[in-house]
Amino acid sequence: MISISQNDWHGYCECEKCKTLDEQEGTHAGALIHFINAVAEEVEKEFPDILIETLAYQYTRVPPKHVRPRRNVVIRLCSIECAFAETFG
Repeated sequence: MISISQNDWHGYCECEKCKTLDEQEGTHAGALIHFINAVAEEVEKEFPDILIETLAYQYTRVPPKHVRPRRNVVIRLCSIECAFAETFG
């Protein structure tokens, strides 16, 4: 498994191509999943058993409307912003 994830901050790409993908997909995860899928497609050509892993984290937690991860892509929910110290009753 190879991990490729967004930067650990709130600054997503604002170039025209990424902005268009994000608008079409309704989330900043749009550009991320398109990118991860492209990497996964290339890796699979030489290494068919390798998985490409990414995080659904901060601004990429909302799933995209249309694009779906390739079969060799693993998306892990990063729940860092959840309040595990609090109890709800």
